[in-house]
Amino acid sequence: ILEYGFWSRDERESFRGRAAELGARSELYYTEVSEGELLNRLARRNADLPEETFRIDEERLREWVRLFEAPDADELRPRDAAERS
Repeated sequence: ILEYGFWSRDERESFRGRAAELGARSELYYTEVSEGELLNRLARRNADLPEETFRIDEERLREWVRLFEAPDADELRPRDAAERS
């Protein structure tokens, strides 16, 4: 299990290619969360932020939401090691 940003299709495909080279099956799990819910979670996070943790403002979160490429149905299909994208 890899928990990583995987913000773009190219990045996800690169890791799937590495898995295939190692003979591993790959499967992508994606949980869609609305921008409104992300903003709610951010507000709760920022309200109780330890001093040594960096603050993320709403503008930054909105910028990140615009950059993220949600996976399509093909990406969500499990792949065997022998199958390349």
